[in-house]
Amino acid sequence: MAGDSHLIGIRSRASMSRPFTLIKKMEAAAEARGQAKIDELQQSLQETQQRLSELEQQKKDKDQRFILSPEQKAELDNFRKKQAEVSKELKQAQKDLRKEVVSLETRLKWLNILAMPFAVTLAGIGIAAVKRKRTSAK
Repeated sequence: MAGDSHLIGIRSRASMSRPFTLIKKMEAAAEARGQAKIDELQQSLQETQQRLSELEQQKKDKDQRFILSPEQKAELDNFRKKQAEVSKELKQAQKDLRKEVVSLETRLKWLNILAMPFAVTLAGIGIAAVKRKRTSAK
């Protein structure tokens, strides 16, 4: 009762960490699915940017280095459109990935909130049914 040092040592234990391994695995799987698409889109974007820079660096003569032929202009426009399209898809894929992870967290949260009251209700109904059978059998 006097506050011995051994008692204080017992009281100040380190906190325990018990991570939800199943939830972490589910989140990792969702992220892996989304990350594959994101990586593919980033690779495509990088290739498009590289081809675009190669096309812009291509020179005809010293006199015409700033003048592009109509074919080069058309190809340059196509690459820019493709770059914009891939960028848009990349942003959408990242948004979908975030949405999927948040959705998983929300579902698990609601499951945790509703599971215990549901279990208690079922247990109560089960106990009531058993008691009713016992009293009716007498």
